[in-house]
Amino acid sequence: MLGDHWFHGKDGYYDPAFRVPMIVKAPKGGAQGAAVEAFTEHVDVMPTLCDMVGLEAPDQSDGVSLRPFLEGKL
Repeated sequence: MLGDHWFHGKDGYYDPAFRVPMIVKAPKGGAQGAAVEAFTEHVDVMPTLCDMVGLEAPDQSDGVSLRPFLEGKL
């Protein structure tokens, strides 16, 4: 939180601790200029990258691929 509300880190209960913008430029176009309001998590980044390069996400990965959002399918 970089000092907001006297917090350093993500241990607060204010919006900056939970709502982090994510901007993605997909290599093959996709849904340009789309805003996704669905709930996503940081753990979704690695499965998304694995999916984009054609690899399986490791079993210990708790996230899911966000590729459908990048392709405008959801």
